[in-house]
Amino acid sequence: MFSPRSTYEGTWNKEGKILFIGVDENGEKVGMVSKIVENILNRFVSIQHYGFLKDDKEITEGPEAEKWANGFESYTFEENNGTTTVTINLDTTDDF
Repeated sequence: MFSPRSTYEGTWNKEGKILFIGVDENGEKVGMVSKIVENILNRFVSIQHYGFLKDDKEITEGPEAEKWANGFESYTFEENNGTTTVTINLDTTDDF
């Protein structure tokens, strides 16, 4: 669940663990458990999702977690004459 108030906990360093966090309709902390596969400053970021956060607990095993397993998001930043273009590549299951 993401909203304008979504945030993260963790590090953007390569191989670092990061949680992307929001709050559900019941006020519970929910989100994704992920790691930074690559981070080349101002050029490229690749994120691997491998679980989810529910009721403030990290779920990284079982059928629900398998839906997230090996989901990737990659962001490429290209600057040209003062304009930055962001290209986003997603590799997730059809459910997402």
